[in-house]
Amino acid sequence: MIPKRILVSGGRAPVALEWVRILGKEGHIVYVGDSGHFFLSQVSRYVEKTFSWPSPRWHYSDFCHCFKKILEEHKIDWVIPTCEEIFYLGQLFQDKLSAQFFGERLCVLLRLHHKYNFIDELNKQGFLTPDTQILNSREDLERTFSLKESLIYKPVFSRFGNYTLICPALKELQKISPTPKFPWVAQEYIAGPVFSTFSIAHEGKLLYHVDYPIEFTVGKASILFENTENQAIRDWVSQVTRYYNFSGQIGFDLVCRENQVIPLECNPRATSGLHLLGNELTFSSVLEKIPCSLNSKSKNSKSKSKQSKSIKLALFFYGGLGVLRGKYSWKKWKKSLWNSKDIIFSWDDLRPFIYQVGLAIYYFVKIIYLRKSIMDLTVDDIAWNNEN
Repeated sequence: MIPKRILVSGGRAPVALEWVRILGKEGHIVYVGDSGHFFLSQVSRYVEKTFSWPSPRWHYSDFCHCFKKILEEHKIDWVIPTCEEIFYLGQLFQDKLSAQFFGERLCVLLRLHHKYNFIDELNKQGFLTPDTQILNSREDLERTFSLKESLIYKPVFSRFGNYTLICPALKELQKISPTPKFPWVAQEYIAGPVFSTFSIAHEGKLLYHVDYPIEFTVGKASILFENTENQAIRDWVSQVTRYYNFSGQIGFDLVCRENQVIPLECNPRATSGLHLLGNELTFSSVLEKIPCSLNSKSKNSKSKSKQSKSIKLALFFYGGLGVLRGKYSWKKWKKSLWNSKDIIFSWDDLRPFIYQVGLAIYYFVKIIYLRKSIMDLTVDDIAWNNEN
């Protein structure tokens, strides 16, 4: 295949670095950009050129102007989004642009991203779902709390579990003020093991898929990944992507118990499961619509290793703090730290591994100065909350 000029957006995310390395090793000309000035992927040896553009959330018009200019000047063939900038790009790509967009139309993305509409739509299609109610006012909030049920409260547009309250006390709910413009949901608490997924599909056909349990986290974002090859989850994801006729990258958070899959929410973008695909994924096979799943027994499945992977710096620091607080077991943390393969480290691309230390210090200083959580800091300028 002729090398493509590919722009990976959301360069701050480890999954962006994963895409950069996959594309670079495949021989494509790789560009990477972000609305931050310092981001992980910018120092990779596989990057031809890096860009820093205005925040799509706070300066959308400037972002659009800058992004279009990059596409035209560098003759970009494909744009691969990795973070929540995908929604702003989905909006931008509603106009015909010179490059192709590796993602769905904005209307489909929002059907999936909205935490009430997604569950409600699946429920109407006969899928098993948790009871989920939309909250447009304080009155709605107080009504659900008075039911004395085990509920999870979260904004309809949120990510990484930010602001999620699990079976909260009334005092915690005083901080919440749902409105019709910024509603919340009250969702039935489902007990059982929680999994996340990552899939690539084309017109509803599943091309790649992995699923992994949620164990060690920063906030609610996983930092340890191990493919479980759960057939029930794979079958469920296949049905849902087929129903939406979905094309692009997609992830789900769900509970699976006794082969019964219950969805919690959808992330219609890249998720950390991409790291588990290893050497199997090629963008060429995606473009050729060749199905090749880790759960498939075909000869094309090259990477069925169940070795776990992790963001080791985060696992060491946040996992260690969790051990000290009694959240995780010392034995499990030590074993995971020792046995997992670091997703940042690569002998043929060492600079991101070294650079992450400087980034960690940079964010640590910002956390103290701005008094925000690490999850808020890393998404504030790209989060889609339906504000525009």
